[in-house]
Amino acid sequence: LARLREMLAAAQRPLLLVGGGDWTDESGAQIQAFAEANGLPVACSFRRFDVVDNQSPSYVGDLGTGAAKDLVKLAKDCDLLIAVGARLGEITTQGYELLASPEPKQTLVHVHPSAEELGRVFRPTLGIQAGVGNFAAALAGLAPVDGSAWAGWRQAARAAYEAQLVPGPYAGPMHVGDAMVALRAMLPRDAIVTA
Repeated sequence: LARLREMLAAAQRPLLLVGGGDWTDESGAQIQAFAEANGLPVACSFRRFDVVDNQSPSYVGDLGTGAAKDLVKLAKDCDLLIAVGARLGEITTQGYELLASPEPKQTLVHVHPSAEELGRVFRPTLGIQAGVGNFAAALAGLAPVDGSAWAGWRQAARAAYEAQLVPGPYAGPMHVGDAMVALRAMLPRDAIVTA
């Protein structure tokens, strides 16, 4: 963990990517607290949208199918990618386009419970074999770094995420996007609406 902290302190454009299984409310809250304490942007991998609260100022979207172009660019441009629990497979890496294989241009820290997954496609600078719960709990004891160097990076990423939530123009008789915005304003924060 000391080496991870050193890498984080040296970064200019870090990105935390969370995914995989075995997340609990507690481990999700711990990883979110780590991201917020360090001012990190955090993205979720495919089908793991709820690991962190999407209302967190650190949350910047998901790298699943149909990932936002701004988020894909953010992931390509980051200088430190900390992947916790996520398999760096086809969907999460956008068809293996986010990272160069086998040596990513980004400094890669990959945390995964399976040793076979570490370095399978992309060689991490630091590979850590650990379950997400144990790793998230261990991060709670890690002193935060000064994230001022990347504060603008995270804020721009969050703004891009929020901008994509605004519905675009629609020519039909009923604008479903506007209806969803109205429902979001009326419903409890944890409501789930599908269209």
